[in-house]
Amino acid sequence: MLLFNLLKNIKIKLMELSFFENFLSILRDVVFETYYSFLIVLRNFLEIYKLAVDLRILIGWFLNINPYMQPVSTLWKITNPIMFIGRDYWPRVFGGDITFQYNLRILDIIISGLTKLIKRLTPLHDLIVAESYVSDTENDISTLDLSSIFEMIIQIPA
Repeated sequence: MLLFNLLKNIKIKLMELSFFENFLSILRDVVFETYYSFLIVLRNFLEIYKLAVDLRILIGWFLNINPYMQPVSTLWKITNPIMFIGRDYWPRVFGGDITFQYNLRILDIIISGLTKLIKRLTPLHDLIVAESYVSDTENDISTLDLSSIFEMIIQIPA
């Protein structure tokens, strides 16, 4: 009877451990996927924002385009932060304000850093995706084999 209770407790502990490990691996995968997706979305947003700033600079060269009419005024409102943030901190060069060039360079550095980080995480992402596509039948079979072994041991007459 003692052996029977011991084997039952071992079986319960192994099943709890298996469930806990599966839960942790799923949680790890979800957190990593969320982080990886956030980095990609952030990089793409910054790339589009950089294109909007470039478009604003190009439109600014043409004097016959009124920046106070739609859709140009929306473009101006969206890109004003990068054009004017830090104006008091960046030096003037020959009396000209080149704040936007410094800010664009900082934006380029951030985008390239995000791109490098995404490239470093891509092999890990591919590995996790490949592991998630492996069918869970292997885990079920191993659990069933372990369970069947315990059942066979428990059913042995004393």
